[in-house]
Parts: sequence; C-alpha cells; structure tokens
Amino acid sequence: WTRIVSDVTGREQELAEVTIGASYGDALLAGTAAELVGDGSDWNPIVTRVRPDPAARRVYDEQYRIYRELYPATAPHAHALACMQLGRDAQR
Repeated sequence: WTRIVSDVTGREQELAEVTIGASYGDALLAGTAAELVGDGSDWNPIVTRVRPDPAARRVYDEQYRIYRELYPATAPHAHALACMQLGRDAQR
C-alpha cells in the first residue's frame, strides 16, 4: 500500500519502526504538545524510506485517465447494481 501511495503521489514516505496506526501518531502529537517527548525520532525511529517509481506513476496516470473516460458510461449501471444490492428500486 505504501508503495502505491508513493508511486501515485510522487512523494517519498518515511516509515517508522512501529506502524500500528493512527493512535501511535496521536500519542506522539499529544506528547509533543505537552512537552513530554521530543520529535519522535528517539522513541519510534525511521527504519525505511519508500521512494516513488516514476515508471509506475506513468502507468497509474494512464489507468486513471482511462477510468475517468469509462466511468460516465458505466455509472448508471453501477448505481443500479448498488440499489439492487440494498433492496431498492434503481432510479433510472
């Protein structure tokens, strides 16, 4: 997932040693605001950097372009299927 995010956005990501979710980041922000911890590097060091792949980004950009062209033609059908799944009449 992080590879895809970096490739699509073109941005490098730094991954900390512990990646258990937003609660860890929340704790860091609260501790920093309360001046109980430093910048975070001493209690959850960066262990990996994910660098974007320009070739992969070109592929994602082309796929997105195709999706943008395809969606208007298929949207009514997708919405009708969603209504069927929810047990409602489709609004066509």
